[in-house]
Amino acid sequence: MSYKLKRGYFSEVNGTAVTRQPLPLSTTSFVEGYPTGILFHYTVGCNDDISPTLRSKNFGATFNVGRKGGIFQYRPLLKPSWHAYDASRYYIGIEHTSLGPGSTCELTDPQLEASVRLSAAIVEWVWRKFDFTIPLVHTQGPALVPGFKDHADGTKDTWNPNVHVDRLFNWTWSRYLGRVQSLVYPYTVYANRKDGEQRSRDFRDRAEALEWGLRLLDNGWRVTFRKWA
Repeated sequence: MSYKLKRGYFSEVNGTAVTRQPLPLSTTSFVEGYPTGILFHYTVGCNDDISPTLRSKNFGATFNVGRKGGIFQYRPLLKPSWHAYDASRYYIGIEHTSLGPGSTCELTDPQLEASVRLSAAIVEWVWRKFDFTIPLVHTQGPALVPGFKDHADGTKDTWNPNVHVDRLFNWTWSRYLGRVQSLVYPYTVYANRKDGEQRSRDFRDRAEALEWGLRLLDNGWRVTFRKWA
């Protein structure tokens, strides 16, 4: 789990380079002082760098991920622009180059893997800087609760008045968030004992995983360690 960050802009997230493209867009602020989730968009276009479109609208998501896996960042992490009305004050917006399902510009595996690496870096940055853990769950519906959302989760009466339908497709949320988890929490300890009781726990740090597992071993548990990434 790694990222490189300077003045609010990533230059690398989990081994994937990020292109810095600062734009003077209209800005808002996060209600809690930091993002409590991530909102998934797609662009309804085929261009990887969407800075001309954002500049003409004067608002938009903080990031775009191209179909070959290139990542562009347009705003500093703590100075977002509007991308989904009130939801902009809770979630960092990530656009993805695509015209939607069944189109000539569908979401690709390299693109979604790059998106996973970006999301994992955002989750880790929020935890390190603000001691807040963004839940690795897709929170369906318009309620502005912590976690991950599709733009299509918003409704006409809340933060999606134009009824945009952009959402994650070609991967399930389970697959996407499972990959995020493998980067944020690369160590998992599984344990069981003769009476059938089972335990498991995810860790950011290898030493903490070993300490917990060895403690169970000393108390008669069978323990398996797994490194995900």
